[in-house]
Amino acid sequence: MKNFTIYILIILVCFGCADTNKKKPTGTEGARDPNNEPTESKQYQNTQWQLQASVPPQYGILESKLPGDVPIINFYSKTTKKNPPFVYHEAPNLSYIAVLPKGFGTETPNGKQQPLSKWDGRLATGFDLNKEKSTVFLLENGEPWAYMLTPASLPNDWNEYGTIFVHVSVTDFEGKCSTKNNTEKPMEECEVLGGTDRIAFYGTVDAASKNELHDILKSLQFISTEDVETPISDLIKVEKPLPNIEVSSPLTVKGRARGYWFFEGTAGLRLEDKDGKTLAESHVKTKNGWMTEDFVPFSGTLTFDAPNDARGYLVFERANPSGKPENEREYRLPVIFPPR
Repeated sequence: MKNFTIYILIILVCFGCADTNKKKPTGTEGARDPNNEPTESKQYQNTQWQLQASVPPQYGILESKLPGDVPIINFYSKTTKKNPPFVYHEAPNLSYIAVLPKGFGTETPNGKQQPLSKWDGRLATGFDLNKEKSTVFLLENGEPWAYMLTPASLPNDWNEYGTIFVHVSVTDFEGKCSTKNNTEKPMEECEVLGGTDRIAFYGTVDAASKNELHDILKSLQFISTEDVETPISDLIKVEKPLPNIEVSSPLTVKGRARGYWFFEGTAGLRLEDKDGKTLAESHVKTKNGWMTEDFVPFSGTLTFDAPNDARGYLVFERANPSGKPENEREYRLPVIFPPR
């Protein structure tokens, strides 16, 4: 076990100085590229493991198996020169998500960490979390560089060890080992098992990588095997505002959606900051007959105080008077707040 831990530490140190290609922040479905042309995210769905997600075009998807016939699904940045599958102990500059419906019996990362329930940060996901069993891994400056997420309710065919591991790209990565007396010692001699020594990780979290992975997490949802959902792009089309443009208050929104997106001609609308905090809530309404499967026009207005953060999300919620989880759908459109 000691040799395995040392091997992992050596891998981390060796890749610590690797530069990360600079990536431009992207949004969720309908994000815009540098030429101001729409680029659609991929709508991924896996009925066996009952999940779906909106994956930006610069990310690849791999369904594979690990040793021991362990299933894994990777969402990973295509900029990497390494080949997935990616699990826990990978190069620090990689950006990926590993969905492990059956878990994976190996050591998880070392370093500073704490249960998500005790962490004072924010993490928005499209599914409910068991925060006591979920873990956030932190650099010494307090920034999260990885998450081990346990769903509050595991889908059928997942076992009790099912988890989702999120690895954010870190530049200028460095690992240091110290004794209980805070004496630094070589990493290859570090004894982390049993609490004899302590490992500290340093570096800079890549903001673009973090935003991309958070976008995927916000869209990731569990579905019923009996109800394979229609792609969101076939349910609602937003015409104003366009993705990734500056918005100000009051904000007028317009678009078209299937009649069954509404209840009595109304559906939900809210504005969030980059961490998922609600800034304002309202509704969109259609004056046309909504008891149809065809697209009908809608409009709405939001009044809000813009945050200091540049990014945010306009969230369109399907009306769900029944309250049933299987009827919940939402469309997240990335927006930008102008500098104050």
